[in-house]
Amino acid sequence: MDQYVLDENHKPVLISIEEYLHWVKRCASHGRMPIQRVGLTRYGEKTETPAMVSTVFLTIAGGWDGEGNLHLFETLIDGRDLGATYSDVMERYTTWEGAKSGHKHWCRMLEIAYDDLGPRQDCDEFIPYNRRNSSKDRWNNIEIETD
Repeated sequence: MDQYVLDENHKPVLISIEEYLHWVKRCASHGRMPIQRVGLTRYGEKTETPAMVSTVFLTIAGGWDGEGNLHLFETLIDGRDLGATYSDVMERYTTWEGAKSGHKHWCRMLEIAYDDLGPRQDCDEFIPYNRRNSSKDRWNNIEIETD
């Protein structure tokens, strides 16, 4: 099974499972998770969120499009409090740009369909993967000593 991460230019990079696990371990040792999120938008108050649109990089391909491109990005909508229309919505993409566009599209769809979603909160966080190339690593955008 192929494992991918995104570089600082949002391009998929094929890496070994060992490299991936090392990256996750290094991030976790600094109290961070290796999140490669395209977008996260919540609607409503913090204690009561009627809807959420989340678009992420999958790290493992979720299928292919008709031209053989890997689906490495996915948008999910958690709108179970809104009824059946937007519960369990899932859409996959082959590029960062497609995923950004898809995320914006689904946010607009929710905003058009429901005028009482509450305040919008965007929580985008992207942590690029950087290969080691010196005596120090840049994992999680934190400079750390190598083992």
